[in-house]
Amino acid sequence: MLKLHHLNILTTFAMLIMAFLVGCKDSSTPNPATPVLSDLSSLDPTAADYIREKHQAVLATLDDAILRADLAMAFHAHAMFDSAATSYQEALKLDESQTRWWYLLARAQKSLDQDEAALASIEQAIQRNADYPALRVRQGFWQLDLGRFEKAALAFEAALAIEPHHPIGKIGLARVRLSQDQTDEAISMLADLRRDVPRDPYIAYLLGTAYRQVGRMEEAQPLLEIGTGSQLSWRGQDPWSGDMQKLERGLKVEYQRALDYIALKRHDLGIEILNELHQRYPDELPVLTSLGGACIATKHYEEASEALQKALVLDEEHFVVHLQLASLELNQQNFDSALHHVETAIRLNSSLAHLQDLKGQILFESNNYQEAETAFLLAIKMAPDNVQSHLRLVVAYNKLGKVHPCIELLKTMIQRFPNVPDSYLMLAQIYHRMGQAVGAQEVIKVAELRFPDHEPLQRLKRSMGME
Repeated sequence: MLKLHHLNILTTFAMLIMAFLVGCKDSSTPNPATPVLSDLSSLDPTAADYIREKHQAVLATLDDAILRADLAMAFHAHAMFDSAATSYQEALKLDESQTRWWYLLARAQKSLDQDEAALASIEQAIQRNADYPALRVRQGFWQLDLGRFEKAALAFEAALAIEPHHPIGKIGLARVRLSQDQTDEAISMLADLRRDVPRDPYIAYLLGTAYRQVGRMEEAQPLLEIGTGSQLSWRGQDPWSGDMQKLERGLKVEYQRALDYIALKRHDLGIEILNELHQRYPDELPVLTSLGGACIATKHYEEASEALQKALVLDEEHFVVHLQLASLELNQQNFDSALHHVETAIRLNSSLAHLQDLKGQILFESNNYQEAETAFLLAIKMAPDNVQSHLRLVVAYNKLGKVHPCIELLKTMIQRFPNVPDSYLMLAQIYHRMGQAVGAQEVIKVAELRFPDHEPLQRLKRSMGME
């Protein structure tokens, strides 16, 4: 009996110890706060519903770090930076090992002008993953914004040590060198970068700025004309941020995302988004016309026709619908129908040079060269800087046998648009056909200075025995 009583005391004592240990464990576990939902009335209804859905998921399971991070990214994608920062912090209380969340918290804090907090958070991210170059590059730009050039340079150099060809890391380091008046080094870096990424206007702008700083205005001016007003593009260089931004919802942003994909020649992704938008917004005319245009570009003519016929039902007097239908019929060589639609588009909007240019293309393809010439001349009058209209007029002149106007136009183009290799090539070809070998050779020599690797020019040169 005494032994049994002693056993009961030991059992009770063990239970008390277990309760104490559990209590200690509970006290060390973060107490998750209930997320507050801000006013969503200014958002697109689709975006608002998306955020409410993420909010409800968190309310159902307050201690789930991933759900809290999902809510944070939903806030972040819709520029609700205060709510995003709070939600990232709550997620990190539950799981502080997540590098990406520290990084996105830093970006939200930077958007709130909390510079030091942003730098502290990005340092936390770097400590957890030192191999993601965008962390160091962002850190470098934020230090540069604060005038801390040495720290900025160290960050950019660290990024380039991870990925030596990272273009934005190189841009950042070049900007530091410009800020430190180390212009020659900046010029060398930017010139190399421009050769690697020749179509980036922001790189052109920085290189032009560097040339201007050292008084090389002749080289600076064309680059500044190309790049003035451009901004640094992170496209493809920061997948973590890109994935977050893809969460943004609403007709406007998703439509723009589709157009961006199309501009990048990713028509498949653009068409996928446009089809989804059409299902949600069946009466949105721009969605249908853009879908039709993307399908034309990918030669999915049946799908293009279906989209554009729906657009025509919505508004038979909208010039864009007839413009796209004209393009569709031209691609299918239905020239009479194409001409009808482009003339209808011109009647509805006579101010667009592109419509006259398209009319010229349709007339040219139907062998009506004289009227094509008239259309191209009008297109050039309306948009004097449209190089393609000039080149099409050259071809029309060739078909009409108007050699002298063709030569004069090409000479004018070379003066006005010196960076268009086709102008030199076509002028050299005309001189060659006319038996004016010296004239052709002079044109090719000038062209080679600008386009040393232009293969069509090299072929013409070889055919003329200029090697």
